[in-house]
Amino acid sequence: MHYYLAKRLGFLVLTILAASVLAFVLLHAVPGGSAETIARHTLVGLEDSVSDEVLTQVSQQYNLADPLWKQYITWLSGIVMRGDFGASFVYLDTPVASLLSLAIIPTLVLACTSMLIVIALGIPLGIYSAIHENSPGDLVIRCATVVSIAFPSFWVALMLILVFSLTLDWLPVTGYGTPANLVLPATALALHPTAVVIRIVRTSMLDTLGQQYITFAIAKGLSFKNIVWNHAVRNALIPVVTLLGVYFGHLLAGTVIIENIFAWPGIGKLLVDGVFSHDIPVVTSCIVVIVTLFLLVNLGVDLLYHVIDPRIRYE
Repeated sequence: MHYYLAKRLGFLVLTILAASVLAFVLLHAVPGGSAETIARHTLVGLEDSVSDEVLTQVSQQYNLADPLWKQYITWLSGIVMRGDFGASFVYLDTPVASLLSLAIIPTLVLACTSMLIVIALGIPLGIYSAIHENSPGDLVIRCATVVSIAFPSFWVALMLILVFSLTLDWLPVTGYGTPANLVLPATALALHPTAVVIRIVRTSMLDTLGQQYITFAIAKGLSFKNIVWNHAVRNALIPVVTLLGVYFGHLLAGTVIIENIFAWPGIGKLLVDGVFSHDIPVVTSCIVVIVTLFLLVNLGVDLLYHVIDPRIRYE
């Protein structure tokens, strides 16, 4: 177990480093110099021309004249040594860590709420659909999942706004801080994963119910309810847990689109704003945080396998 955990943590660190290097390099390859972008946002205005003297001043202030590898090492050492993600180029030298601390809570609230919707609807409906195979309820659920999978989350978000905000005026379009603000973005984010989870749970349950030990349990005279909840569900949930872990990471990444549609003040909106303003420390740090959360969730899911099925060993 300790060897497995050490190996996984090692791969986790290497993956985060690779993601940060790739983000850092690609952002510097984007047309439009960082010094000019910083000057337009903080010194001379977006529509004004930038003189060479101003560009030189900004480059010296933010060490932009240094080689790319040196800028990356400086940024990375600040994170490792002091937990310092650097200062934003655009937000008037505000520490990136402060921006992240303000944005991460809304993102986690949105992602966790969406995941609760996925679990609360996906697993029970999938079990019901498997137990009542080919019944009218099963057919309705299967048709609904096919339709839900076909719709991208951004289209669902726009339709929810059109119906429940603009037409019925039941829920606000934007804002943060109340449950009403959370309903539309969480629903838009959760619809596609819920449909996929329902189908996976249904398939896994049908496969489990067809196993010989289920037939043996029926032959012993156990009640069908006992067989389903004490034998079938536990074994059927192993692939579902894997899927939920992957989808939680997708939910964190999916908030980039949904947060911008609903003006949700999370990491996704901070990331997009940083891309448009060419704020390299903010964008790189947001990517590192999202990748880290995704990897930690998947590590937690792998460790959860043993809790669900004690027969699983890591060594």
